[in-house]
Amino acid sequence: MNIKLDLLDYQALPLGETQNGVCPACGKRKFYVTRKTTGLAYICFRASCHTQGFIGERLTQHSKPTKKLPVQFTEGLLPPSVESIQYFFERFNIELGSVDDAMYYVKETDDGRYAFPIWGRHDERRGVVIRAPLWSGEVTPPIYCPGYFPKAKTYLETTDTVRGGWYHSTDETHVVIVEDQVSAMRVAGLGVTAYALLGTTFSQEHLNDLMQWKNGKAYTLALDPDAIKTALKILLKWHGCLNFHVVNLECDPKDYPSNDKLVEDLGL
Repeated sequence: MNIKLDLLDYQALPLGETQNGVCPACGKRKFYVTRKTTGLAYICFRASCHTQGFIGERLTQHSKPTKKLPVQFTEGLLPPSVESIQYFFERFNIELGSVDDAMYYVKETDDGRYAFPIWGRHDERRGVVIRAPLWSGEVTPPIYCPGYFPKAKTYLETTDTVRGGWYHSTDETHVVIVEDQVSAMRVAGLGVTAYALLGTTFSQEHLNDLMQWKNGKAYTLALDPDAIKTALKILLKWHGCLNFHVVNLECDPKDYPSNDKLVEDLGL
């Protein structure tokens, strides 16, 4: 199969438009092509077909960080305390394991903040999010909290680093897309791979990052309840590129009272 030849009929597709056609691999009419500024994104929604990708010049200029955003976090990081590990279990129902295991997800700064490493598709280091230990809820965080501002700050390895983090789990055929890293950790604990957008913006670099995860055939967009309108706009813009659907959760994924209820609302 020469996908470039197969896509010749779609070359005149207007920018932003999506066209349905016959899949060149399986022959079923579940093939969708979307014109993007840098080329054509294509995907077959047939469950047994693995045809998807992008033809054209991929976007190389990623979202630029603000002038106030440092590129790298160079200060030292400490292992999470036993109290912090217990806190994440009591507050978020997230089992971090031992101190060594927990360091993959959570570290601490020497001035009393949490550090959440950002990992790529192949566990390459992308950066870290430094966050004041404050969340809504009654459980008090164990580490010092002097009232940092801003609440969270993102440090990337380079200005070209993708601003998104992967949380792999036993099921890598389905990817749940969430806003923040703690929500991603909660979903990964269910046995499903999660992807943290580090916000509510879904950009071309996020799309490319997700499309290159070849094991992922279905994607669920599960933003916080106050971002449901944003989620629907993302679905409208990118539905022709990724096989994903939107769920309307009753609260933030990390705040669900039980894993069973979270699994039900995610449709897993």
